[in-house]
Amino acid sequence: MNITLRALTVVGVLALTTPAQAESISIQRLKEALASTGTTVVYRKCGPEHARMQGFYEFDKQQKLDQITVCTNNVDVSADRFHWEVLAHEATHAVQICKEGETLFVPEEHPSILREIREYAPHYDEILRTRYTGTQRVKELEAFWMELQPQDDVIDYIANACKSDNQ
Repeated sequence: MNITLRALTVVGVLALTTPAQAESISIQRLKEALASTGTTVVYRKCGPEHARMQGFYEFDKQQKLDQITVCTNNVDVSADRFHWEVLAHEATHAVQICKEGETLFVPEEHPSILREIREYAPHYDEILRTRYTGTQRVKELEAFWMELQPQDDVIDYIANACKSDNQ
């Protein structure tokens, strides 16, 4: 009986730590990559002006502001998947800033990125078409696409994209 109880405890511990902990580690690694670029991440309840946002990125060189805000009243940060998506999306905007406000990809790549979004996340296509125009639409396209990429790829991209560019 003692052997069975130990086996159940070990199996139970492994079952509790495998998928969720892996994603939590990825979130921590992404936050570390962001910190290496000078970007901080804060969590707070957001006001009505951010009612439709799960998070947002702010940059002001003069005020030394380089910050991602995660709106805790609009996203469940205990759900690693949603937490990850917000951070990956806003991290893309941070990289766009360190790239002098440019898009991350050349214009010729945007149609294939859009096709991928339409295939795997058609709700993002709807958001892009109804809420954004011009250059802002392209920047959001890249940010929504980044949410769909493998976590390790996103972390590597963020960690390397702005190296030694600390605004």
